[in-house]
Amino acid sequence: MTSAASPYLDLWALRPGVTYLNHGSFGPSPKAVTANRQEWIERLESEPMDFFVRQMEGHLDEARKRLGDVVGTSGDNLVFVDNATFAMNIVAASFPLATGDEVLATNHEYGAVLRIWREQCQAAGARLVVQKLPEKFDAADEVAAALIAGANSRTKLIVVSHITSPTALILPVAEICRQAKSRGIPVCIDGPHALAAVPVNLTQLDCDFYCASCHKWLSAPFGSGFLYIRPRWKQTIRPVVVSWGDSLSGVRTVGRMNSSGQERGTPRRSWRCPPRSIFSRTCLPRRL
Repeated sequence: MTSAASPYLDLWALRPGVTYLNHGSFGPSPKAVTANRQEWIERLESEPMDFFVRQMEGHLDEARKRLGDVVGTSGDNLVFVDNATFAMNIVAASFPLATGDEVLATNHEYGAVLRIWREQCQAAGARLVVQKLPEKFDAADEVAAALIAGANSRTKLIVVSHITSPTALILPVAEICRQAKSRGIPVCIDGPHALAAVPVNLTQLDCDFYCASCHKWLSAPFGSGFLYIRPRWKQTIRPVVVSWGDSLSGVRTVGRMNSSGQERGTPRRSWRCPPRSIFSRTCLPRRL
């Protein structure tokens, strides 16, 4: 493929001769995004104390706000993490489970997600239930009902993909959330493949948690993901990396997450970049 064949090829720094199709695993960022990311790294390195202590929180707040505009929620409900797997680990480490409880998932879930919850359930004396979905998807309510059929009085959480990783199916997560809510069961959505592939509106979905990676179809820098936490769960969710907690400026943040080490990592952290870097679509022609 040459630049003449694709007017967009020169926007990426791909190796000559490569036709890159696997954004579902790792989506390379356009040159404009990587350049902007480098600018922010240099800004940080030029005066780390000024950046960390006086500037960083304002930039994170603005980035969360802009991300919230994209995914249909307030930025106050979002926490930046490395990727969806990191986000899922946070939920699993915080979610209250006791002996005899159950977590319900589908047989289309990402292997790492099943492993996370299997180990967490084992540690708590709970059980992970993997519900088989229909071979053929005819209607959203039928698919949702097939999953909910695996729930009972012991089910404390449903974990489900927005778009499945092994089978590339768009699951009816809105209907699943609706049916789960009618039974008082919270829902955690694994959504790394959905962002920029299908519309995502977290307010309309009405889920409790949403785990996502921005480095796939959104083409944001590697290491940029987020966790959505429904407000009622903010005081339940705890970071897996413990540091200061709350905010360096004294402003209360999302639970104890933002200044906990969750968002105060090394200078290379991609989610520190402001919206132009995180949202690569703003760097590309509108028709792309």
